[in-house]
Amino acid sequence: MWFIDLLDIAVLAILIYQLLLILQRTRATQLIMGILYFAGVFAVAYFLRMTATLWVFERLVIVVPMALLILFQPELRSFLERAGRRGFFGRISYTDRETIENVLQTVVQALEEMSEDRTGALIVLEKDVDLHDYVYTGERIDANVRKDLLKAIFHKGNPLHDGAVIIRGGKILSARSFLPLSESHELPPHLGARHRAAMGITEVSDAVSLVASEETGHLSLFYGGKPAFRLTPGTMLQMVESIFLPEVGGETPLTQFRENLSRLGQKEGAGWALKSKAKGLVGKSNEVLEGGGASEQSFKEEVKEEEVKE
Repeated sequence: MWFIDLLDIAVLAILIYQLLLILQRTRATQLIMGILYFAGVFAVAYFLRMTATLWVFERLVIVVPMALLILFQPELRSFLERAGRRGFFGRISYTDRETIENVLQTVVQALEEMSEDRTGALIVLEKDVDLHDYVYTGERIDANVRKDLLKAIFHKGNPLHDGAVIIRGGKILSARSFLPLSESHELPPHLGARHRAAMGITEVSDAVSLVASEETGHLSLFYGGKPAFRLTPGTMLQMVESIFLPEVGGETPLTQFRENLSRLGQKEGAGWALKSKAKGLVGKSNEVLEGGGASEQSFKEEVKEEEVKE
């Protein structure tokens, strides 16, 4: 019957649509590219009758289904959880530009005040890759982003102050979440777990991590596995806005971020923050160096001295 055929097509369309959403919001795209690579090798081997290579692929066919289930286990779980919680059509939500600007300003202002009080903080801003696996490692909050709430979470007497706060859109999803630690040699050895966690989550997703150092009060930003250290609040706000609110038809956020590092005079991985032309927040200087009169060389020497002390 035509009705059954139409229903059959609709069900397949929904399943394919949900699969594409999962691939877009996770790292599964990289796995798909790897599978396509091996499929291409197999096609060449089959066409050229490469006996030894074909023999290997024939043996691999036995274990490939199980290997795919293991590799795509997080994506399959995400698909089934989404279907169970909200139905196959999922939840469609849009965050307008004004809301994004307000959230980013609120987060940076909270970090500015916490840095002045030497309160350590790690805030992760989710982009396209779903961070639900990391959200579940912490305590669910599901509250609107507010400066006083962020400061209360990271207050040293609060049991939630350890770990990361994860934000999606205008909501604080969780606090005290655990993140993967980076093993990158780009991070100075004296930096602790907070900075390595901030770096780690940006290596496995497209999220942005913002850090206020408890020891020095310095502000740092991590994106695409690259760090930007010793930022002013104004510089941090400008950089994070360029990531979440890129110009239409302009460069990609990651390319823009790297260009911002160059403008700041920072070496990727070393994080030398010099003068910034960014507009600072209210009552905050636009310069990283107090007084703004130091040269790049003298600033580098100052940082090296601080690293030795720490």
